[in-house]
Amino acid sequence: MLFQFDPAHNLIERESERIQTNQVTAYQGMTYHYDEFGNLSQRILKDGEVQTYHYNAKDKLIKVMIQKPNQAIETWQYQYDVLGRRIGKVRLENGEVLPNTQKQFIWDGSHLVQEIEHKTDRTFTYIYSHPSSYEPLAQLAFSKGNENPTACYYYHNDQIGIPRELTDEQGKLCWYANYSGWGKVKEEYDLTKEKSIHQPFRLQNQYADEETGLHYNFFRYYEPNIGRFTQLDPIGLLGGNNLYLFAINIYKFTDVFGLEPMDIGASMRYSPPYMGESSFRILSQTLDDMKRLNLTETDQFFHCSAFCRVSKSTAPNKELALEWGKRKEQIDKIQNFFGLYGNKGKLSSEEMEKNSAEDLAVNEYGLRCPKEQSCSQRCERYLNPNHKKTKERLREEGYLQ
Repeated sequence: MLFQFDPAHNLIERESERIQTNQVTAYQGMTYHYDEFGNLSQRILKDGEVQTYHYNAKDKLIKVMIQKPNQAIETWQYQYDVLGRRIGKVRLENGEVLPNTQKQFIWDGSHLVQEIEHKTDRTFTYIYSHPSSYEPLAQLAFSKGNENPTACYYYHNDQIGIPRELTDEQGKLCWYANYSGWGKVKEEYDLTKEKSIHQPFRLQNQYADEETGLHYNFFRYYEPNIGRFTQLDPIGLLGGNNLYLFAINIYKFTDVFGLEPMDIGASMRYSPPYMGESSFRILSQTLDDMKRLNLTETDQFFHCSAFCRVSKSTAPNKELALEWGKRKEQIDKIQNFFGLYGNKGKLSSEEMEKNSAEDLAVNEYGLRCPKEQSCSQRCERYLNPNHKKTKERLREEGYLQ
């Protein structure tokens, strides 16, 4: 199939067509409407199905109303955590939760690692090919009450990370699918006797919602029929000139956060460990290390190290990392309000403001690390020189040379 685009890379049907607002309003029998904030507010499919989308103040999709021809309206609701990750969805009927329709999502940083499906009482655990990769390697399926998995499937992905096949522990083919040019499944085949395989992954870090056909792509949703996002880019022009564009070529670029396209080759650079990782992954991993090690007087050292590693990486957007740093400080203030911040008890507003300002300054300092200087050299100044055991442990963990 051949595709046509206007100069802004909007998908068009006629060569002379130009889309002034970058908002595709019609394509191959489908119709699209947008709200005043640029979010997709309604989509009408070829068969007459109407999907209406509702957003919160942060432009997060929180509710979908689906009107299929000659059927009652179907309503779905989505929930997110303070970091913007989707942690649940459920179907509503007359404003009440419909039994056994809830799904819960568990995250490790920006990786979906577990999914709990109430309808079948199953839990799916996802394993990835590398800590900084979004290509799934294996899926473990657990039934309620069982500690051991009832099934284990291995992913076979193509060169851009799309799952093409699943095999079991004996290497037997259990599932396979064919895709359209923009990552939508055209046909999928479950070859198991039970016909119970659940395989929601599409393009890297995309989760396909069965109820809408949209793909959840971390910060935004993706419309695979036209290869575009349904919302404006949260980082504005930092993500590119067309705020709805996914990528010019999905066989060369990926966008694991729904923010900006990245060369697929860049996501494969793993040496040193953080060189090809995203900002979110680097910051999340460093925060996890800080909590796990629980070393005295190392908070600012880890702040500096996290943002220094971002500066050394080939993948992240540095400005976006600073925004995540600011969001982390906001979360700290909320935790302090409830007495959950640190181990010093609840701090005064003045103390929290002072801590926040110092942390943000350290973030900037780490991010401005010169190319010729290592993160160890840059950030060691924030350690107490008398804490020998702390330094030794940080060397073991790879934070000091």
